[in-house]
Amino acid sequence: MNDADGTIYNPEGIDAVDLMKYVNENPKNLKRSVLGYPNAQSISKADFWQVKADIAMPAALGGEITAEIAEKMNVKLVAEGANGPTTPEADRVLEKRKIDMIPDIICNAGGVTVSYYEWIQNKRMESWSEKEVDSRLEHALKKNYRIIRDIARNNPRRSDMHDSRAFCIGKPVDTRCAAMILALKRIEAHYMLEGFSQ
Repeated sequence: MNDADGTIYNPEGIDAVDLMKYVNENPKNLKRSVLGYPNAQSISKADFWQVKADIAMPAALGGEITAEIAEKMNVKLVAEGANGPTTPEADRVLEKRKIDMIPDIICNAGGVTVSYYEWIQNKRMESWSEKEVDSRLEHALKKNYRIIRDIARNNPRRSDMHDSRAFCIGKPVDTRCAAMILALKRIEAHYMLEGFSQ
């Protein structure tokens, strides 16, 4: 775990609930940092990026994962919880190393998607439960990520959850490019139906 003031590591794992209590409820932790958490050791930020893990989730700053860092990462997947945490050069390194990527355009789209759900509820004068909102969000993110993966792999297919046949372009592309292809093809489809507004 890393934040602006500290980086910690525990090879046995970190209890997220306990860490949150330390960060948010400890009156001595004025910076609200992971620094000093007693159930993990302090490590350097350079070492942090080399920790063996299934998933790395950069969720704060843009440009954090450079090509140099991407060369050293020991993960299977990068899930971008921040806007633009991976540089274009690092994208190419991760692709070359076959480290999967969930790009920011889909990985951290939950907030804007739920804002859209709020707008729909207001427009329809409806009130959805938290469970219903979470269920709709989960379905939307999974569906769109599956389409993006199909575009990236040039694997047009239809399943119970998604249909990527209209979006694949005939050749494999990186995942970030696939996300942009999906977005642009949806915009194109809208303009084909509705035309350009004045």
